[in-house]
Amino acid sequence: MLFNRELAQLEQDAARQTGVPSYRVGNDEPIRGRYQNAIVRPSIKLAVIRSHGEVAIVPWSPALERYRGREIVGHVRGKSIELVLGRSRGLSR
Repeated sequence: MLFNRELAQLEQDAARQTGVPSYRVGNDEPIRGRYQNAIVRPSIKLAVIRSHGEVAIVPWSPALERYRGREIVGHVRGKSIELVLGRSRGLSR
């Protein structure tokens, strides 16, 4: 319960800092957006993903760091994120 309150507060803080609403990504849900930064707390490290005028807080993974500021695609799996790697379609950076 304490973790859920802390997570809700972090989501509100991220929404306030970015100026866009936050949303919660559930287990086994896809996530797509630009990896902005990590949030470090004593109990957990989380990632801020911004997508289409919204921001999400998801579990952080060391693999995310190479994509800082870039678009990522993945799935939230419990307390981790599984990135989908491969060729993407559309405009490249």
